[in-house]
Amino acid sequence: MSADPRSGADAGSRPPPGKGRAGDAGLRRRRLANGLLVVGGLLAAAAVRYPLLDYESGDFFVYLRPWYDFITHNGHFAAL
Repeated sequence: MSADPRSGADAGSRPPPGKGRAGDAGLRRRRLANGLLVVGGLLAAAAVRYPLLDYESGDFFVYLRPWYDFITHNGHFAAL
């Protein structure tokens, strides 16, 4: 009769969780790759947006600028 792996009969021979398991290195590599991808995406988005900070579109001048001017000339938060 073989030991049932679900019973925990051989639990003493297994390494503790997170220590020396075969899949841990792959998981760490995958998490690192995902983290680098997120950071790289954020940096790319900032690199694209930064040069365009001073750009004001026609929509801004026609629709938003009058509201912005009213709010700034009438006490900011009090104007709302």
